[in-house]
Formats: sequence, C-alpha cells, structure tokens
Amino acid sequence: MIAAGHIYKTRPTLYNRAGMNSIPQPEHSAIRLVVLDVDGVLSKGETAPFDHAVLATLCDLNRSARLGHEAPHVTLCTGRPSAYVDAVMQAIDGSMPAVFEGGAGIYEPEGYRFYPVPGLGDLNSIRTAHEVFRRQEETTGDIMVQPGKDYTISLFPTVAVRLPELAEYARTLLANHLGEAAGALEFSYSASCLNIQPAGCDKGTGLRYISSRTGISLNSMLGVGDSEVDLPFLALTTHSAAPANSTADVRELVEYVSPHPEAAGLLDILRRYGILPE
Repeated sequence: MIAAGHIYKTRPTLYNRAGMNSIPQPEHSAIRLVVLDVDGVLSKGETAPFDHAVLATLCDLNRSARLGHEAPHVTLCTGRPSAYVDAVMQAIDGSMPAVFEGGAGIYEPEGYRFYPVPGLGDLNSIRTAHEVFRRQEETTGDIMVQPGKDYTISLFPTVAVRLPELAEYARTLLANHLGEAAGALEFSYSASCLNIQPAGCDKGTGLRYISSRTGISLNSMLGVGDSEVDLPFLALTTHSAAPANSTADVRELVEYVSPHPEAAGLLDILRRYGILPE
C-alpha cells in the first residue's frame, strides 16, 4: 500500500525569463503551427469545463489557415488518450496531426488514423505493466489507472501521497513483476499524475515526427505548455510560452509567461505573438 502524505503540487508563481519588453513579437505569418498542451492550458485539468469561446477562437484559426489566410493551424501535444484527443480536435476543427499519450501516439484527422510514433519499439513491457497496475487498482484501490491508453500509463493516487512516493511505489511493483524489463520504462510527472512511458519517448518525440510528417519546421511553431512533461516539446519550438499556472522549470525555459492562467493565459499568448488582435 502507498504511505499517506500530501498530494504533490507545485505552487505557481509568475516568472518571465527575458522580461516583458524584450520578448520577441514575430509576425503571426511566421508561425505556421501552434502546439498546445491541454490540461493547464486549454482547461484547468480533469473534470474542469472548457471555455467554449476559446474553442471557437481556435476553430476560427484552423478554418482560416485551411483557407490560406495569414493564420496558423492549431494542434495538440498532450498526455491524454487517443479518443479524448480526437474529441478535442473536433472541437477546435483541427486538421493537422496531433500528439497523444505524451508523444507515444499520433492522430491524423485526415484518414482518421491512430498509430504509435515510429520507432517506439517493443510495447510488451507497457502491456505487462498495464496488467500489473490494473490488478493493483482492483485489489487495493490506492491507485487509479487512467483508461483508454495503449502505449503509456498514467497513474492517479486515490490516497494523499506525493508523486515521487507514488513513483517509488510503482517502480517496486514493476521490478517485482517485470524484472530487468522494467528498465525499458521511464517515469515523468504531470500536475496531477505519474506517467510511465517507453524509454526515450516524450512529447518532443511526437512533435519531431509531426514536423517531419507535415513539413512544418520547428522554427515555425509556437509551443504552449505548463508542466514538466511539456519541457521536451517546448525546448524544440523556436517560440514557446506558458500560462501563469505553469511550473517553475517551464517558466525558466519558455520565451514568454502570461500573467493569466490556463485558457485566459492562452488567449493572452496568442495576442502577444500577433496571432489574435489586441
């Protein structure tokens, strides 16, 4: 069983690496693709409602981009499962490929295709780990396995524990059941859960593939994220930003930090980069 403690959360503070006046303000035509995390950017997270006006704004951008107007496409780079990403991409009328399961999966609206990112490797360890955690969920109830994932695992504690404690608990379970094969899996934290994925796979892996698939250079992308798991893709895009609720390591990395949280921060970011009017 997991030892009780406090839920691990990073307290958000506002940080701006370069200072408001020195942040570059590119022409919006230079940015061809806006890449968004979902939880903590489009919404506050699990169970929280979406702002329909924000979704409508993203719809307008995607429709304008398809018509050849000076507007970027908008897509997603999230740890959420494929069915969730499909639904949100419909809500924003996205047509570009999207990243799901933290870089392990690719969704292409054109042709309605879902597949693992090329080079993901053998998924037997992940499948076995799924079985281990499902049994643990059923027998002890101290974890919840997020449903719908095929290539990665997200664990939510059902008792008050820090995420590093949950990670140690998970590592012990995997070592007992997988032995040396457990070394093929890596751990990372989002704001509210522990993510387990094949070694070498992260959101940056998925975004590199989308760049090669679409022909859109990483130099022509704006990435927006808020937590540790977003760092690999935010480090790749020439332009990067975060809402006010982002973690300290994200604020340290990105080009611009909005003074507003979540979806309000996203709108501010799009205005700051000239994608939306002031």
